[in-house]
Amino acid sequence: MGCDRWMASIAGASLCDKGELTNYLAIDAGTAITCDFVMGNRHLGGWIAPGLRMARMAVVNQTKNVFDYEQSMSILTLGKNTPECVANGALAQQLGVLSHAINIMQQKCTKFEIFISGGDAPLLINAFNEIEKNKNKVNINYIENLVLIGLAKIAHEYLAKNG
Repeated sequence: MGCDRWMASIAGASLCDKGELTNYLAIDAGTAITCDFVMGNRHLGGWIAPGLRMARMAVVNQTKNVFDYEQSMSILTLGKNTPECVANGALAQQLGVLSHAINIMQQKCTKFEIFISGGDAPLLINAFNEIEKNKNKVNINYIENLVLIGLAKIAHEYLAKNG
């Protein structure tokens, strides 16, 4: 597992309520979308998938006569032309990762937190909330940079031990 995913997972632990077992999803939605599952303070595993831009570029670069105009979609809709279809397809893919991760956590435990950061996080949260209308009754916590929070926690603990 890469150090960025470890740092995001460590950040999630430090952000959770300390009075209970730590159950959470640590999601970083940037170049790639990473999703790590933690239950009872134990890392269960995770996923890495292409991020929004990477997914869009993969379709454009690997398919003849398909193009994208780089416009971000703020909500998931049905595309009316090729660029809209590419953009909405990539967003649907990201929302699928998020929704499926939430469903897995809901099957495994009754209480958990969701922490999401990265450049695409605000877009993903807004699109998820628009679609779900809180049917899943989950609260997604936007954290500006999970990786740096995790790194700061490690540095603080190191300095506390080694002065």
